[in-house]
Amino acid sequence: MIDFQNEDAKWAWLAGIVEGEGCLNLAISKTKTGKWSYHAQFVISNNSLEILENVQQVVENGGQIYKVKIRGNQIQPYQFFINSRSRLLEVLHFLMPFLITKKRQAQLLIEFQNLTQHYKGKSSRAHEIYLEMRKLNQKYRRISSAIK
Repeated sequence: MIDFQNEDAKWAWLAGIVEGEGCLNLAISKTKTGKWSYHAQFVISNNSLEILENVQQVVENGGQIYKVKIRGNQIQPYQFFINSRSRLLEVLHFLMPFLITKKRQAQLLIEFQNLTQHYKGKSSRAHEIYLEMRKLNQKYRRISSAIK
């Protein structure tokens, strides 16, 4: 495990991992009753289990590592998820000063988490956040695929 010199170094390191390998997203799905449901997602994907174990150490409680299904001759990929709403908010607040390209996604997830914590009904703002997040993530997908 990495021995970080201080708290800032720890969160700056994680922000770098999130910037390069992470996905901050708001997913939408339809419930059995036909209503739309939004879900905050904080995912880091990597082929290095060691890196994700270090991520898990930084995040402490609230995150899990999963094996992803292998396709073809692919090296075993892994994904780290934060499952806890409260831990997600804490982690995003710690990361905020160090994020650059994913800062807006983090701000939107924080707003969404705060909005849904206090309001259980249908919210047009939740859908607006979803649409903005989708647009931001599509923009970065186009940029990264153009680089490859």
